[in-house]
Amino acid sequence: RYYTYRHDGRRMMEYSTMMLQGAPGNVDFLMTLGQGAMLCGKYEEGINAYERILAVNPENYDALLALGNYYYVTGNSVRALPYLQRAQAIRPTPHVQQIISSLLGGRHVKA
Repeated sequence: RYYTYRHDGRRMMEYSTMMLQGAPGNVDFLMTLGQGAMLCGKYEEGINAYERILAVNPENYDALLALGNYYYVTGNSVRALPYLQRAQAIRPTPHVQQIISSLLGGRHVKA
């Protein structure tokens, strides 16, 4: 948690990897790994960590949002849309709805 608070991506990855050796399905450690990887610019590793979270818990809002936002900001709307729609179905927010609408060309979609 210290390194997460400090946004020290390298240490976040280092310690979460160690902790995952003993608890490979721990969502908190996987989330820290994903966040740390993204901070370090290791996007594939971050994506893999978030996908591992979804394998354990397909309804994990934070992982869905992280993947949806990543694909959105990198311009991959085809990949972003399903993650954002799933996140919106779990916890609707005006901001996520606005992104979804923009990806669909302004059409409003019910979650």
